[in-house]
Amino acid sequence: MTATIDGKTYRGVGLRYKGNASCALTRGRLKRNLKLKLDRTNGRQRHAGIRTFNLDSGGLDPSKLRDALSYGLFRAEGIPAPRTTFAEVTLTVTGEHDRERLGLYTLVEQVDKSFLKSHFGRKKGLLLEPQGIHSVDYLGEDWDAYAPKTALTTSHSSAKRSV
Repeated sequence: MTATIDGKTYRGVGLRYKGNASCALTRGRLKRNLKLKLDRTNGRQRHAGIRTFNLDSGGLDPSKLRDALSYGLFRAEGIPAPRTTFAEVTLTVTGEHDRERLGLYTLVEQVDKSFLKSHFGRKKGLLLEPQGIHSVDYLGEDWDAYAPKTALTTSHSSAKRSV
């Protein structure tokens, strides 16, 4: 598969639907949230240093402004947040769609190892993507508070039973 961004064509990219509630909301429509992986077959392929983009169709935010405004405010305050922009998206599927205009999307940088490296100087860190209404409870700034509270242990008995 190919993708063209700002006039540059990238080959061997991956494209899939993304989301849970948003997928259910946009079921049956061609315009849905998408994840575009430029490095699907070429691990070094990037655009503006980014290898994965999230394309938000606006199914849950018809204004298409929530991500762009909130992440922009975070960045303005010095808080690491994904870069965003807007993208006019067309789709070609051989024999099905020829440059079908899907419309305006909010394009959001993927928070991944590259994001961690550029903002925190290392690729390792705790990345969470809470789903649904319930989320991770805030337990304070001490990371130890988030450690598992139970440990898996096994015990073996060496006692012999008489028959």
